Amino acid sequence: MASRNIYAPLKASWGQFRIMRLLPGSMTEQISCELFIDVLPTDADSIAKPEYEALSYEWGLSDGRSHEILLSGQPHVIRHNLFKALLGLRKKKEERKLWVDAICIDQMNVQERNHQVERMSDIYRSAGCVHVWLGEGGCGNTTGTGFHDKRFWHIMRALSLSSSDRTRRRVFGLIAMNESFWAAVAALFERTYWSRMWIVQEFILAQEILIHYESHVISELDFNNLTAVVVKILRESGTGPNGIFATTNSHLLRLANSPGWKISRFREHYRKRTLIELLETCRNSKSSDAHDRVYAILGLADDVPPDATPIDYGRSIFKVKMDVAWFYQEKLGHARMSMSKTCQLLDEIFADCDEEDE
Repeated sequence: MASRNIYAPLKASWGQFRIMRLLPGSMTEQISCELFIDVLPTDADSIAKPEYEALSYEWGLSDGRSHEILLSGQPHVIRHNLFKALLGLRKKKEERKLWVDAICIDQMNVQERNHQVERMSDIYRSAGCVHVWLGEGGCGNTTGTGFHDKRFWHIMRALSLSSSDRTRRRVFGLIAMNESFWAAVAALFERTYWSRMWIVQEFILAQEILIHYESHVISELDFNNLTAVVVKILRESGTGPNGIFATTNSHLLRLANSPGWKISRFREHYRKRTLIELLETCRNSKSSDAHDRVYAILGLADDVPPDATPIDYGRSIFKVKMDVAWFYQEKLGHARMSMSKTCQLLDEIFADCDEEDE
């Protein structure tokens, strides 16, 4: 890890946070970054918001491959998936201003983590663009599938806007001819990225998204057209063996049941939800820190005001559960049956935590 003096203290009361300059370089040069402190104002403040982009990605295993980069001139070790993302996002001749949690937050400073996590929803909501890094490799090999072919994306756009039965059938036929394309699409929505707890907030609150999938960069417009086409195909043909596109039905079934499909529809039809609704929706999502099973969705909860439940990574899991239960009991006056359901849900979400954590 980097020396602690890389991280100048933040003044939480001023709304300070760090942004990373990803310095330009070729694919063979060592990654070099610089940190600087800026202010993220609240909606009530009159000052302009800083210009930056944010990265949404999967941390990966702590005991997996790691790489050394330069951070403000000093060696700093990062995990493999983040390393690949920075390589992919680095420009050859221009710097890029990015917010990346693993680098912009001093992960060894629990107090800083606490107050920076409280601002996470604001950080992702204020970013000019959120880069969604789905990673490389896996079962979704897109070679020869049409992902590089602009004609496929024009077809997606035409079909997403079409209302003519004749046009729909003709375009459906063109799409159905490339089964490998739909296999790759299904694999896209099945990536383990979509099972992360934090991406619920990161993906949904973003002003604009840009999806990086293997060697492809998919714009939000193309992604929305793709999901609109899938909705139409599922509605028109179903997913049974007699559907008009039987060859693609197995891939459509995979897609319709994937975590990525649920999250993408969540963004498209976003509405405010209670914390309990969010916990139920995300109960199978994963996080490297058990605290994040609650903390990662607090910014989306319509019924939980800021500071209502403390964010404290030094707090035991038992106390985190009690914080949520106490809030619903004392602040909202939930009935006994509702409280029982809430406690049961929290027990299920934290079922794999060691008893000593409680």
